[in-house]
Amino acid sequence: MLLVSYSVAPRYDSVAVLNEFGSDRGIKSDRWKLVTGDEQTIYRLARNSYFADDGRLDGSHTSADLFLHTEKVLLLDENGRLRGVYNGSLYLEIEKLIVDI
Repeated sequence: MLLVSYSVAPRYDSVAVLNEFGSDRGIKSDRWKLVTGDEQTIYRLARNSYFADDGRLDGSHTSADLFLHTEKVLLLDENGRLRGVYNGSLYLEIEKLIVDI
């Protein structure tokens, strides 16, 4: 199993910043990847692939406003197919995720 967390503030979260964040919290990089990249690419990926857009955006916002935080946790298989969507703020949903894994 591999966890991947995308930065929601890529203009501030350099690789060095994320490495320090992970190190400070004891995150093992072979099991949990903290990633950053181009802001627009991350936001597009979040909206189009990870369902982070809940319809509150109307196209009149700047790029800084385009990302919506979400409580969703997605389970993908080794081929990148979506296998489940869970509410990461609910204990019962996380229990279901663990069972599904």
